[in-house]
Amino acid sequence: MTRAVTAESEAEISAATPEEFVAALRRLRTRVGDPSFRQLSKVAERRAAAAPAGKAPELLPPSTTSEILAGRRLPRLPRREFVEAYVAACLCASGAAEAVITAEVARWRQMWHTLADPEDVPERAGSRRPYRTGVVVVAVFLAGTAVGAQGIRWWDARTPAAGAVAAPPAVAGSPDPGSPGAGSPDADRCAEPGAADPSGRDVLGVAAAPDAWWSSHATAIRLDAAGAGFEATVSGGTAQPGDLLVAKKDVTLVEGRGYGLAFTADADHATTIRVRVQEGEGPLYYPSFMRDVAVDESGCRHVYRFTAARSNPLSELTFQFGGHPEDVTVRLSGVMLVEGV
Repeated sequence: MTRAVTAESEAEISAATPEEFVAALRRLRTRVGDPSFRQLSKVAERRAAAAPAGKAPELLPPSTTSEILAGRRLPRLPRREFVEAYVAACLCASGAAEAVITAEVARWRQMWHTLADPEDVPERAGSRRPYRTGVVVVAVFLAGTAVGAQGIRWWDARTPAAGAVAAPPAVAGSPDPGSPGAGSPDADRCAEPGAADPSGRDVLGVAAAPDAWWSSHATAIRLDAAGAGFEATVSGGTAQPGDLLVAKKDVTLVEGRGYGLAFTADADHATTIRVRVQEGEGPLYYPSFMRDVAVDESGCRHVYRFTAARSNPLSELTFQFGGHPEDVTVRLSGVMLVEGV
């Protein structure tokens, strides 16, 4: 069975467009016996739990897998992390050996990079820019923002030639003291007791969605989520904020519009979390809002306002807990993100 899957998949991953690539992903699932989306999700969870710290593959929520395979995110190419996790889960469900899985994932990764290369793929309809790779990613490291929420993002320690890259645009609420918002009335402090939350159209959609929150690691984060909040017990020992995080994905932002973000946070001991509202697809993950927020046992309501830097229906709100030497339990409640403030 493993040999047959390997031989057939060589033809299946021949794709010249994102549409053909997604069709090939669907055919791969058929070739391995058509495992259910829930089965693939469980396989991905087991693989993530068995992976070394910091190298866990992405999880596969059934709703996300169904949406991507149905083509609802086209003409965007599926994220590389999703493709790698999906291919590995399909082959693992078929009983393939780990060596075969590794080789097949590598070939799908190469196909993904071929299609994602801006020299080979025209700019997508409705997109502000083509996919970018290579040296542009280094610019994100230099700006100190190489983190994202759709799986664990590693920081790139390469150093480009002098003048090779430009820094991304300034970010409202950035930890950099010179960035817009750093000295604004929305600076990092508790809201006054009884102060009104931002009003406007809800763009987060978590109140009626108990499974809306996503964690980047199945074992390093014990997540208990319920509607507009969650409790996360996070393992210590990671290096960077983006190594461990909880996120709400598929948030629609519109460039130039004002937004209000509010949440109440407390922790079992004093810590700092990084809060970002950012693009949900790489490689750049440009943020419209970013702030490091001090959290302790007292609990505090935080309220921020910002203007979206880019239009993107696949943005995300992330709470990043990595970079701490010890375990910490953080509770977020009353989380809201509204448009029109």
